[in-house]
Amino acid sequence: MKKMLAVNGSPRKNGANAQIIEKAAELASKYDYETEIINVYDLGLGGCKSCMACKKTGKCVQKDQMNEILDKIKESDMLLFATPVYFSSETGPLKTFLDRMYPLVTENEKGISADLGKVNKFSVVVTCNSPDGLLYSSIMTRYINTMKSFGISDSSGSVIPGVGMTDFINSDYVEGYLNSIEFQLEM
Repeated sequence: MKKMLAVNGSPRKNGANAQIIEKAAELASKYDYETEIINVYDLGLGGCKSCMACKKTGKCVQKDQMNEILDKIKESDMLLFATPVYFSSETGPLKTFLDRMYPLVTENEKGISADLGKVNKFSVVVTCNSPDGLLYSSIMTRYINTMKSFGISDSSGSVIPGVGMTDFINSDYVEGYLNSIEFQLEM
């Protein structure tokens, strides 16, 4: 069975991001994926200290769950990140999570590369209450480009506006996003 690791960057475990992740997990199960959801607000991660110890050991020296999660990332076939917009950006804990993936990155004379193990697919969903989600497409683009720099070329993403609506989960935006994930899962 293949694995999808979904990272919820929202403090709300039943909010818009969680609902979209659940829909994506249901869809993934049709394609023989098992989904594990990580709620970053539950982790209490401290920021990367740029101590560079991970460049010698391959592990972070901070005593928290991140090394275990890095192993889970490497065992996954697909990563999915979800975040609401907070002051025109992703949530702080999701950015910290991405920063803490630094032990997976190597730098040498050929440039930057990453060892994400089996991961070969990535998707990001950005939710906002604004009726015009295009304002926040730079968040999605930045995450997709980061994963491309890690060698993950099969990437998708979407901004879902108007999540304050009572029935946003059945919107064309969510349907379009789930269609893009389904295309990835089929391949």
